[in-house]
Amino acid sequence: MILNNLITSLLVKDYDEAISFYSGKLGFVVAEDVPMGPDRWLTIAPNSHETVFALHVAKSDSDLALVGKQGGSFPFLGITTNDCLRDYQWCDHTARESCWKTCMATRSF
Repeated sequence: MILNNLITSLLVKDYDEAISFYSGKLGFVVAEDVPMGPDRWLTIAPNSHETVFALHVAKSDSDLALVGKQGGSFPFLGITTNDCLRDYQWCDHTARESCWKTCMATRSF
């Protein structure tokens, strides 16, 4: 029986820009950041660490086309919060639209 999602992969254009966005604007923490030759193993997580996201730099044109659109026209990620409006107000202005859509979609008020 499957109990939990361990790791979800996210394609990004740049590791450091992704860290800045997910940590600085959404409050995620860097769980691992390990050099791997010319690449690195980079994971981020919400403070609970129940779900971990592995960040991968998109290298091919087809991967680059998916950055920011990994769920297609559907929401890619739903989150749980104990105070959606507080967290919406905390989110940086550039992340607010995404935060609000997530809160409305999950009704986690």
